[in-house]
Amino acid sequence: MQRKTLIALLMTLAPVALLASNIVASFVAIPDNDRVYVRWTSQNEAALIRYELHRQIDGNAPAFLAAISPQGNNRNYEYVDMSVGGFNRNLNPNEPPTPLASQRLTYILKMITASGAIEVRTQVAFQTSATRRTWGSIKALFR
Repeated sequence: MQRKTLIALLMTLAPVALLASNIVASFVAIPDNDRVYVRWTSQNEAALIRYELHRQIDGNAPAFLAAISPQGNNRNYEYVDMSVGGFNRNLNPNEPPTPLASQRLTYILKMITASGAIEVRTQVAFQTSATRRTWGSIKALFR
């Protein structure tokens, strides 16, 4: 009985995985100092209405980031997530803020079609840099 249930589950998931791989060829998230570059490459967008990008932090509820219109087959897309490189505010407003701790980020790319939504996920560990770059600090490096 368990084997039949597993086979039935795999059969229901296989068309979704195949359909997702027909629309998107690759999906990655690349951390960099105070941001994450989320990139994907389309394959066949014929049935696609739009992409929706979401971010989930350490297992919390996903947050909506952007809706992106399809640009055609075999296109490269990039979303720069600038909202991850922040600082936590302390309870005492006179104390300086502290860098956010390491986080596990999951980016979810939903492909909205006329027949429903298909999603792919990618994970990245993100550590905020304690060094903040400002124009003043960059100019000081060259003095």
